[in-house]
Amino acid sequence: MHGLFGTDFDGSAPANGGIPLPRRVLRHLVSAAGLGLRSRVLVGGDAAEPMCDFLTGLGIDASREDSAIEGSPFDAAIWLELGTSDAYARSLLASESIRRSFEMTRAIRADGTFLFVCRIDEQGSSHNVGCVERHLASLGATPHLAVFPERAFSGFLGGNTRTTYAVSTCRAASCSNERIAASTADLFGQEACCQWADRRMNRNRAA
Repeated sequence: MHGLFGTDFDGSAPANGGIPLPRRVLRHLVSAAGLGLRSRVLVGGDAAEPMCDFLTGLGIDASREDSAIEGSPFDAAIWLELGTSDAYARSLLASESIRRSFEMTRAIRADGTFLFVCRIDEQGSSHNVGCVERHLASLGATPHLAVFPERAFSGFLGGNTRTTYAVSTCRAASCSNERIAASTADLFGQEACCQWADRRMNRNRAA
C-alpha cells in the first residue's frame, strides 16, 4: 500500500513497535478515519502508548486518552479493547462503558471519527462481534463494522486457532448528546453484553 505506509505495509503480519494488531487492521484504522499528516488523534485502551508511537511515526499528532488534552478538537479517537485491561472487560453495555466512550466522542470534532477496536477470541474468552455493534449503537450512532479474522498456528498438535478483530466506526456527530447517553447508560445499567461478560460480572459479585 502506498501513501503513509510506503510500499511494504501490507498483509496480516503483526506490526512492529509492540502493537498487538495485524497490519491490515492498522491500515484500516488510518484509512477509515481519513488520517493524514498532522491529523490529531486521541488513543485509549490497551497498547495506547505503542499505538501513539506508531501514529507519530506516520506524521500524525497522537495523544493518550489518559494524558492532558489541550488544543483544538481531535480529528479521530481510537479505543483499543484487546483483552489486557479491565476498562471494558465487564460489559460493553455497562453504564461506565457507555459513558467512557461518550466522553471520547466529546473530544472529537463533529465530522471526526470514533473507532472502537475489539479483539475477539474464538474460544469464548472475550466479547463477541455483537457486543461491539451494540456498544456503539448505545451511543445513538449507526456504526459501520469491519471484521478481520486471523489464524494462528498453535503447535503441531494444537492446530489452528482463530482470533478476530472487530472495528466499529462512527461519526462523532451521530452520537447522542450527553443527556441521552446518560439515560441510555442508566437503562442498560449493569447488563451483560455476552456470556463471557456475564461470567466476569458474576465472579466480581462473588468476590
